[in-house]
Amino acid sequence: MNSHDAIRIPIGWEPITHSHLIPGDADPSGGPTCPAPLECVNIVDVFVDERDVALFFLGWRSFVDDADPVLAEHGLSRVHHRVLYVVARTTGISVGELAAALGISRQALHRPLSDLRRRGLVTGDVSARSGRERSLSATAEGQALERAATGPQLAHLSAVFGAAGPASIEGWRRIMRGLAHDTIAQASPATRHLLNEGSPDGA
Repeated sequence: MNSHDAIRIPIGWEPITHSHLIPGDADPSGGPTCPAPLECVNIVDVFVDERDVALFFLGWRSFVDDADPVLAEHGLSRVHHRVLYVVARTTGISVGELAAALGISRQALHRPLSDLRRRGLVTGDVSARSGRERSLSATAEGQALERAATGPQLAHLSAVFGAAGPASIEGWRRIMRGLAHDTIAQASPATRHLLNEGSPDGA
């Protein structure tokens, strides 16, 4: 992959669907070519190149931007939002489970979690499972703030899904599950609970 092509997204690009093309080859049916010098990888007759990474990055950036105005009103960051999102959906989650769900260390979690507790958005009680752990829950105010921040993101997805149609939505979900496969397979019950795949305590 060439670094200078990292986020170049030519207008009118379409995926190529023939299995024996290499970069620069023409599609025998008269369709688009695999656009050298960009890297192309042929997987099940669909070419994937670095522009897919760029689209993923730009789509994610647009999605997370949606929550920023609400967070800014409260002096919170995207990290605070992610913490609230998980805690609001996994009542009783421990600090260790929360760190694992977010893919960060306990040390990295300490500051945003302390901020949320100090503001009365998250509470922490001694866990019934272990006296050394805290059982975290979002307060009513914390739940309301999380919904306000996540709401614009859901609205954005809803608009895009409505324009794309059911088949595209199902395809997108299959792709996202494929990308997350290893993470989900190694995740704790508290993390899988976010996808409604079991109870947060593994019962």
